[in-house]
Amino acid sequence: MTERLRAIEAGMAGRDTAMAELRSQVEAAETEARTARASVAILTGELERARAAMDADRTTRDAAAEARIDELEGRIAALEARLAEVERPPEPAPEPTPPLAEAPPEEAPRLPGAEELDRALDLADQAFRRFFGMVEDLKRDYDEQRI
Repeated sequence: MTERLRAIEAGMAGRDTAMAELRSQVEAAETEARTARASVAILTGELERARAAMDADRTTRDAAAEARIDELEGRIAALEARLAEVERPPEPAPEPTPPLAEAPPEEAPRLPGAEELDRALDLADQAFRRFFGMVEDLKRDYDEQRI
């Protein structure tokens, strides 16, 4: 019977050792879990700060884009008004009054020469190219989300 007691005591000692090892593993797992939870909390905070910064940056870009669009719309409206003014037909001349005395014959209105007409067309071409270039730049900036 003493042998049986010794065997039981040996089994109990082995069980105590196994239990101590399991306790050590559980404590290590709990420590690792606490570390992981702390890391998750830190990363979550960093993610929230990054999202807030990104939203602020997007808001700033959107405001800048809106301001630029408003500026360009104002310029377009001014150009359209000027164009309408230029394209408006001249007002009809008032009925001529009969001359009181013989007046010298009036000269016919002077029409622009070919050189002046070429110059005017070149200026209009340059203006339209600049305008469409600005529109393309704005479109490209918008597509690249720089605005």
